[in-house]
Amino acid sequence: MERQLQEVEQRYETESDRTVQIKLGHELDQLRLKISKQQVADLRSQWWGEADPARKEELADALSQAAIRTSGEAEVAGNTDAIKQALDAVIEVATAGRHQGNEIRVTGEDRPLPLHPLCIIEADGEHDWVIRRATSNRVEIWLPRHGWLFDSKGNIVNQARPPRRDGVGRDWYGAFLPDGRWVTTDLWGYDKVLTFFSRDGRWLREISS
Repeated sequence: MERQLQEVEQRYETESDRTVQIKLGHELDQLRLKISKQQVADLRSQWWGEADPARKEELADALSQAAIRTSGEAEVAGNTDAIKQALDAVIEVATAGRHQGNEIRVTGEDRPLPLHPLCIIEADGEHDWVIRRATSNRVEIWLPRHGWLFDSKGNIVNQARPPRRDGVGRDWYGAFLPDGRWVTTDLWGYDKVLTFFSRDGRWLREISS
């Protein structure tokens, strides 16, 4: 196969017809991918059969590099199955072969779940909304002038409306505290002031940095 690759490479370099050269280029992509896949298969077999820890580690490194190279060549060739196989080999090495045994397998048919929108949040035209501190029972969504705190069922627990005078503030916008109060920065330019508000939006205090 290596000899065949060299022959096609020579034909590609000397071919003057662009249409033929493009076809040869595709053939080269497929040949290189086939050679790389075989290298991965050979290294994988050696890696699994190696008992010496030091040698096994060397083979693991070589296998990972070969699989990553194969993934790139598969992407060039447009072979999605080969990309997945190559990445699976990387995962296999990274988990010392335990990935498949620990993988949670889904059986049965997919069951669609009905979705019921509770709140529609749209960007303000200048800023995208951001999700902050998503936990098992809380999630925050922020725009520079508006923040929402949701519970695990999607119900709104609290809302924040920072009284910004510059209209921008820092990129992180704000944050809710565990008791429902909220805090934000830069109500007036980049003044490095942290401002605290009550649950109902009343000003509480400021801390300057």
